[in-house]
Amino acid sequence: MFPRKKNRHNRPASVIKNKTFEDFITNAKNAFPLELAKKVATQSFGESYNPFIVCGTGCTGKTYLLEIIATALAKKTKKILFQNAAKFCSENSIILQRPEFFWQHYNILILDDIHEIVQNSSWQQQLALYIDTCLHFTENCQMIFSCAGYTNALHIFEERLRSRLEQGLIVELTKPDMEIRLRYIQLLCKQNKIALSKEQRLFLAQRYTGFRLLYGIFSKIKAFNTIYKKLPTLQDIENIICSEGTTISQNYQNIIEKTAYVFNIHVEDIMHGKRHPNIVIARQVAMYICRSHLKFSYAELGKFFGDKDHSTVLYAVNKIKKLLVNNKNMHTIITNLEQQIF
Repeated sequence: MFPRKKNRHNRPASVIKNKTFEDFITNAKNAFPLELAKKVATQSFGESYNPFIVCGTGCTGKTYLLEIIATALAKKTKKILFQNAAKFCSENSIILQRPEFFWQHYNILILDDIHEIVQNSSWQQQLALYIDTCLHFTENCQMIFSCAGYTNALHIFEERLRSRLEQGLIVELTKPDMEIRLRYIQLLCKQNKIALSKEQRLFLAQRYTGFRLLYGIFSKIKAFNTIYKKLPTLQDIENIICSEGTTISQNYQNIIEKTAYVFNIHVEDIMHGKRHPNIVIARQVAMYICRSHLKFSYAELGKFFGDKDHSTVLYAVNKIKKLLVNNKNMHTIITNLEQQIF
């Protein structure tokens, strides 16, 4: 549940070091997925849970968990390929075009962000073929994937690939709650040897729900400590946050702007009461993301969106939740926006 590395497209197992299951900060909410991940990492290749699929919304630690699994598996074999799914499917080398050749050279295939191939039918067919070849024609192989969204997110794939994925084991990581965020901040303090007070740690945990933002803010706090040779006060931290434009209110504005851009409309259209269908759905999407990530109350969101009644916001959020269940296009829009913003 830590920030991703900048280069997410190709991470050979040989360079994934010093990451263990003990580093994955969690509590009872994610205990079961973590235990299953440990099982996959320690059992014989392909013994069960194949493919093993980790789902979850943004900032839940999917990529980090895959890297931990890869680290554990690398102790048993060097025949591991860990790549971004889109990059894997777009490779032109012969070994990647022919699954039977691939499995002669590798025991483990770990693909991050398989939702990124949903718009390419041929890539979906290619991945389905890899799964078939692994399960029916080879031994001692294991497939591990991550996919943005809830466990029902697999409906966005075509039938052939979806059926192969659903025959594996699918787990879902939930977003970090206050307890987890506080523990993560404590870990950052320990790693950077910066002793923030309980009040300061609570201040940060209350304002940020995503680890990427917390990691970025802590980098600024570390820089402050290095430059001024002292620990920041609470007021210093507030100034650092404001100077970087990452307060919750600014995150809210960022959500509005990104949503308007995706729907090709003006920010003012979302904020006011225009009833064009495209504007209405854009406004509902923005409300849903604000509610999901910034934890505003329905009443607060109503005020932000032009003094709307709280029931209007509640209706909008519930509508998007229902669309995410069976609307592939909406799932893609929400996933892409969350990745851009958080």
